[in-house]
Amino acid sequence: MELSALQLDALKELINIGVGKGASLLNRMLNKPIELKTIHVQIVDWHDDVLKEYQTKNASIVHMDFNGQINGRANLIFPNRDAIRLLGLIAPWLNVDTSISHVKRNVLTEVGNIVINGVIGSLNNVLNLHSSYTLPCYSDGALYDFFVGMGKGKFILANTQYAIEDQAIKGTLLIFLELNSFQVLGELLDNINGNA
Repeated sequence: MELSALQLDALKELINIGVGKGASLLNRMLNKPIELKTIHVQIVDWHDDVLKEYQTKNASIVHMDFNGQINGRANLIFPNRDAIRLLGLIAPWLNVDTSISHVKRNVLTEVGNIVINGVIGSLNNVLNLHSSYTLPCYSDGALYDFFVGMGKGKFILANTQYAIEDQAIKGTLLIFLELNSFQVLGELLDNINGNA
């Protein structure tokens, strides 16, 4: 199953709303302007070429599982270099170098928590879903390690950009949905488009 152009447009809009909510909360918490925007959204399979770099390259990953009418795992992914740059901009008191300590992991986990909750919360609110969440977890490594044994599903891949103090930092929001959950999502997107 694939999403139609109308369904994908509706999904992009919901992700943009969620990312905007996350940016607003980060602005208030940090008292500095942070602009988050979604550059591109697409639906991919685990074996698609676009995911190969995420499967093998080490990255800083905040992930959170969600269950309910749709089940899956949301991940906010930063290349390690960008994660360190992001930390230096939002928490300069941490004296960021090339390593990520326990305190720095906590900061990145909170950023991931805010962004992921903004997006999944927007999906829940607009689509009238009810989900329970696990606590966000921070990990270093390749995505392959996090998806082994999760079964078949689809990925929503949203390339995001963080603009802080005139610096752009790239991140990726990758949401895994089980196949039946992906089908439910498509039907719910049809409902808000008035196509049902």
